[in-house]
Amino acid sequence: MIVSVNHGYSIFRDGRGSCMRFTLLPVFFLLLLVAAGFLHGADWPTYRHDNRRSGATAEKIEAEKLELKWVHRAALAPRPAWAGPAKWDAYAGIRGLRSMRNYDPAFHVIVVDGSVYYGSSADHGVHRLDAKTGREKWVFFTDAPVRIAPSWYSKKLYFGSDDGYAYCIRERDGAMVWRQRPKTPGRLILNNGNFIPFWPCRTGVLVDRGIAYFGNSLLPWKESYICAVSATTGKPASKGGFLKKYSGLTLEGALLASPSRLIAPQGRVAPLLFGRGDGARLGSLEGGGGCFVLLTDDSKVLHGPGNKTGWITGSDAKSRGKVATFKNGNEMIISGDTAYMLSDHALAAMDRKNKKGKWRTAGKYSLTMILAGDTVFAGGIDEVAAFRTSDGEQIWTGSVEGGVYGLAVADGALFVSTDQGRIACFRPGKGKASSAAAGVAAKKDELEVLDVPVFKSPGLVGRWLLQSGAVKGRKVYDLAGKHHAEAHGSPRLVKLGKEHQGMNFEGQVSSLRIADDHKLAGLPVKAISAEAWVRVDQAAPWGGIIGAFQDNGSYEKGWLLGYVGSRFSLAVQGTGGAGAMTYMKASSDFRTGQWYHVAGTYDGAEMKLYINGKLSASGKTQSGPVDYPPTAFYEMAAYHDKDEYFRMKGALNEVRVYNRALSAAECAAHSRSRKLVGGGGAGAPAAGKSLALAAGPFLHFTALDKALVQWETAEPSKTRVLFGPRDGELKKIERAGLRKVHELEFTGLARNRLYTYRILADVGGKELSTPDYECDNFFNLVLPPVRAEANPYSQDAGSSLAGGVAERVLRETGIDRGICLVLGSGDGQLAWEIAARSRLQVVGVDTSGKAIEEARKLAYKAGVYGVRLRYYKVESLSKLPFTGHFANLVVSAGMLSKGRCEGSAAEVFRVLRPAGGVACLGQPAGIKPSLSKTALAAWLKRGKVKFEAIDRDGTWAMVRRGALQGAGSWTHQYGQADNSAFGGEELSGAAGTSDLDVQWIGRPGPRAQPDRNGRKPSPLSTNGRLFVQGLHRIIGLDSYNGSILWSWEIPSMMRFNMPRDCSNWCADGDSVFVAMGGRCWRIDAKTGALSRSYKVRPGNIKEWEYDWSYLAREGEVVIGSGVKKGTAFTSFWGGSGAGWYDAKSGPVTHKVCSENLFALYEKSGQLKWEYSKGVIVNPTITVSGGRVYFVENRNPGVKKAADRRVGSRELWTDQYLVALDSESGKKIWEKPIDTANGDVVFYLASGGGKVVLVASGGKKYHTDVFDAATGKAVWKDSFSWGQDHHGGHMARPAIVNGEVYVRPRAYDLATGKVLKKSLPGGGCGTYAATTGAFIFRSGNVTMWDRSNGKVTSWSRLRPDCWLSTIPAGGMLLSPEGGGGCSCGSWLETSIGFIPVARK
Repeated sequence: MIVSVNHGYSIFRDGRGSCMRFTLLPVFFLLLLVAAGFLHGADWPTYRHDNRRSGATAEKIEAEKLELKWVHRAALAPRPAWAGPAKWDAYAGIRGLRSMRNYDPAFHVIVVDGSVYYGSSADHGVHRLDAKTGREKWVFFTDAPVRIAPSWYSKKLYFGSDDGYAYCIRERDGAMVWRQRPKTPGRLILNNGNFIPFWPCRTGVLVDRGIAYFGNSLLPWKESYICAVSATTGKPASKGGFLKKYSGLTLEGALLASPSRLIAPQGRVAPLLFGRGDGARLGSLEGGGGCFVLLTDDSKVLHGPGNKTGWITGSDAKSRGKVATFKNGNEMIISGDTAYMLSDHALAAMDRKNKKGKWRTAGKYSLTMILAGDTVFAGGIDEVAAFRTSDGEQIWTGSVEGGVYGLAVADGALFVSTDQGRIACFRPGKGKASSAAAGVAAKKDELEVLDVPVFKSPGLVGRWLLQSGAVKGRKVYDLAGKHHAEAHGSPRLVKLGKEHQGMNFEGQVSSLRIADDHKLAGLPVKAISAEAWVRVDQAAPWGGIIGAFQDNGSYEKGWLLGYVGSRFSLAVQGTGGAGAMTYMKASSDFRTGQWYHVAGTYDGAEMKLYINGKLSASGKTQSGPVDYPPTAFYEMAAYHDKDEYFRMKGALNEVRVYNRALSAAECAAHSRSRKLVGGGGAGAPAAGKSLALAAGPFLHFTALDKALVQWETAEPSKTRVLFGPRDGELKKIERAGLRKVHELEFTGLARNRLYTYRILADVGGKELSTPDYECDNFFNLVLPPVRAEANPYSQDAGSSLAGGVAERVLRETGIDRGICLVLGSGDGQLAWEIAARSRLQVVGVDTSGKAIEEARKLAYKAGVYGVRLRYYKVESLSKLPFTGHFANLVVSAGMLSKGRCEGSAAEVFRVLRPAGGVACLGQPAGIKPSLSKTALAAWLKRGKVKFEAIDRDGTWAMVRRGALQGAGSWTHQYGQADNSAFGGEELSGAAGTSDLDVQWIGRPGPRAQPDRNGRKPSPLSTNGRLFVQGLHRIIGLDSYNGSILWSWEIPSMMRFNMPRDCSNWCADGDSVFVAMGGRCWRIDAKTGALSRSYKVRPGNIKEWEYDWSYLAREGEVVIGSGVKKGTAFTSFWGGSGAGWYDAKSGPVTHKVCSENLFALYEKSGQLKWEYSKGVIVNPTITVSGGRVYFVENRNPGVKKAADRRVGSRELWTDQYLVALDSESGKKIWEKPIDTANGDVVFYLASGGGKVVLVASGGKKYHTDVFDAATGKAVWKDSFSWGQDHHGGHMARPAIVNGEVYVRPRAYDLATGKVLKKSLPGGGCGTYAATTGAFIFRSGNVTMWDRSNGKVTSWSRLRPDCWLSTIPAGGMLLSPEGGGGCSCGSWLETSIGFIPVARK
């Protein structure tokens, strides 16, 4: 029988009990072999079993007989410390970047004496479960997430919390013995809604020989601590105790210990070694970062998975030197002379002595592994599997909910922890042993065994037919020879209509390996042909159908039939040809989800590529025999060389290889020999024209398991979508009726899963389909609901009162998201009612520890504690331990229930969020004891707080906080629409990093972004909100607390190369405006609702379709421009001449040019004015002081050209600088200009009564300044570039307080005098300015003091390659932008800084 155990409680303990006042944070060490009598052999007493983190136990269980006994379902899923990693390094072309901070994706367990213990990153508690039944015995709460599993030692549990403490509690009842921390924190900062110090304990506590060890750390520019205390008392031990403070560290992940060393993982940098006796810093290990660290019994340290494509480094624990590297490894286990390694696509065993492989089992269980006796257990998505250590055979599979990131074997059972918050227990049953030997999977409906058709042809040397009659287990027979293929991962045979079958590949772990070394396959040399019937379901930068090659950019040999992006390709390197492989691409894109016959031939002199029997490309750049590399994989359904492994998402029906070049007639005949359909989803439409939507799709998540997608079609059609998991079947969802505006809900979404969908519509009697779009539930940022039916409070008068007050407060303040602070929260009833009626995260504070314990218990019982509701015991309501400026809403439960004013009104004002934070304080009429209006007014006046008295239904006052003094905004790409790089922000005079401190840190993380390199639109910030544009998404945050307010997933929203174009968005105080396709969309800044759209005004060339290009807000209008459809840069993949846009010449330097300018009324969308004369250079469009300035080209050749990415020499002739009245669109003046050619970049900005034009080309910057009122030239200057790469040749003008900067020079704006100050060089990006400083990328986020030239930066905080850190609202806002920079150590997090003077 399977028991499903939801969270419950029997005993609750609170971390705020009595404790010693000594402020030292303990971390505890537990030996693999502990003192006799402390542990039983069947225990799993610490993270990964022991203090070496071996992941191995001697205990054996009968894996074949394992049965699911119970599942513990935590109410809240894990909340990892970091949102990452990045999806790829687009600059370097590397996919599948590894997570180096993956220490808390699941609730890892320990198992001792028949009990299971785990710490929760969601509800901030440590839990005890009965190992036999899964029932909860007690919960002990801390003030913040617990991220590392507890350690058991001498009948006690030791663990660390993000609240900064190390804890010791009794195993029996969870009663606290002691808690310690290394430092009393100042005010706590916000981390994804949790209040934490700068020194959370994320190392766990390691206990050994009576000493508890732990570390406290967060940011490399703050101090960190490594501590050793008595395990009995929590005080520094007389011998072996220490408290050491260091700078530059980021200690996170479970500590390890050797007899003389402590080994501390550091996340995205290499682990650090300390002396175990004195805490002395001994230095870092070689190799990359990562929180997988293992200490072998011969003092070797294995750590990883490193950056880029990942590896595990072997180092000597004493010398710290590197002794080995294991490529592509995720985890390793060492047992005697055998090393087990888990990678993305296989589990393998190697003999440590002779370095030879023992066995290798391909599969999908890549997340984690442990060793129990003679069995390796490995976790995958929704499954856990067992493998024999003798031969690697898979002997058992168990189903679970979620990705398996935690495993333990103890007490005769297997315990499995997943990222869905599930802990499953499997025990051997009495039934018959089950077999889980894996081969190629078939669809649920058993496939018919088809006869293998005979095919003979001269020179046929390899033939693999992907159907049931030619596949057995993992073997795909070679029907033309003896080189059979082995299935790796879990490819799946599927039906293709009535007569055919094929094999589906999910694009993650599956492929067909013919040979590990091409020399074993005897491949053709003098001539070769390869053909395949293939369906590609997802385009990729590099994709393979079949081939044997090596391509690392500088060394290219072999051949490959595959695809590049969305075009099929043939790549060959001949001995007499070009020095690198020629990737010859088809003449047009393929359609994802459709079947094609693709054939590539090479006869030693010419390459040819045939698509569906027709010649698509040919070339003679290669000649001579095929030049093979010394070794290479020979593989199907993957692009696989020694450096990269990109698997195909799609399907194959048959693949053939010949030792001659097929003729055109043969290719055509083969193509006609069969017609394939389906296999990739329900009713895939036929190949042909793609469905073009009139608008959308727009997807937003409405619940943790739901998403709503909206789109428009040009003509009425049925609402119809194919939807499903990325690696599974797509199912058709549809609604009856014809409509143009469509809406459909996706349900049953699993956490952190990627789904795809495809929109269908009937056009001209044919069903057409859009490309595949992503529905990535990783970006589901919706908070868990507070359900009315789970209300833990009795439905009495008190409940009615609290509900009524909550209703009133939310209605009258209009605040329903962000953070609400409840003063004197008591048992939490008012906090509950506010949370239940809003999207607010509610924080309750009280001076009573008993009240806090009761409130936590009730919220936990309802399944919402730790995310929607949090409670903190404070010493005083007049001096809260939190940073200021964070609360969107403040209420007082104490006023409501006690009728008196508690705490300080000045403190209430301090914590209120600027630019809209509201405190609604008071009490309804008829409550006893009552609160008098006089008392409330006097209390507010004592705090010098302005308020509005509300004279109805009791005693109420409203306090509204305005904008901070000197606060600016960032409404457009470069600050304001004037392009000056200055948004009016004073930042309280801050000019260096020491003048600022962290206000909040957390989401969004690197996966939200395309990469750092594409020079994309900047973030925006108005009215206390931050808007971040990622890859196909917008995220709205609160600038002051980092709360996610709303988000959209929009596949059609993408624009890059800002230096040669203009941004696609802007904002005002109430709305965000986004240009997508032929429209501009207005989004409500507060709620994220799509409130209306505006259509682009077409240009004069009627044959063209138009996209909305330039976008600005000015007064009562939205200003836009129209550009030929498809002109904007939308690629972010590649180096300087591609997605990095750093080149000095070539297509990426061509300027995007518009056909017209127009202004629409913002409220009605009606046209106010329109201008169209020449071709308008987008990077020059500037709005300032009631005028619109731009450079226009009127050359007839440019105007008649078919392209609006203009790079011809004519662009620099017939140029005019034009000024229009922004109110009427009337021309105020125009001047012919003949500036230097801006071949690299060409900008315009305005400020201080001047218009500044900067052209970069010919190794120089040229600055021309004009009078804004008349257009008269005022002054000009030229100087040479400092460097011609990493943005050194792409500097923009910045205008601040009468000075203009073109890095590195600074000028007096009025006279052009060169000032005695020099803006330092940066790396890649441009700059943003405040009155006192410039902020830019120079490796890290860097500040330059305008007054004295001092340069300071935040270590390891990396912005993107253009502009991702902006000053606005009295804050410096740095949403994550550097992710994908796979050279390694960057923090990959979003941070909001506030001036120290304000904090």
